[in-house]
Amino acid sequence: MFGDDDDEGGGSKTAKGRARQTISDKRILDGGPGKKKKSSMHIRTALLYKKNLSTLIEESGIAHLPPHTPTYLTAVTPPPKYPPRMLCTVCGYWGRYKCRKCSLAYCDQRCEAVHNETRCERRVI
Repeated sequence: MFGDDDDEGGGSKTAKGRARQTISDKRILDGGPGKKKKSSMHIRTALLYKKNLSTLIEESGIAHLPPHTPTYLTAVTPPPKYPPRMLCTVCGYWGRYKCRKCSLAYCDQRCEAVHNETRCERRVI
């Protein structure tokens, strides 16, 4: 049919010809290996003028807002109502007991044995 003579030619513009091109052939057609992609102005300015969080907060001016306005600087949570949960350091279940040497929590005798063999650091608190 049509394009039969294009099957052997690597430089044809048909879909079959393009599928047979290698990556190196495409680089030559696209402008060569020395040509770099241009980055947009936004990407270049972001890379050239990097700012850390404290600089961004200072530039935003949220420190000068009234104290009743919620901002990143004034966001605070109340202290918790309940004490922190003790979780077993071996299995992650509820740790109901503490090691006498290092005060890490464990849940039962099996986890206590594993803790004593491997995890007990004998630290003083």
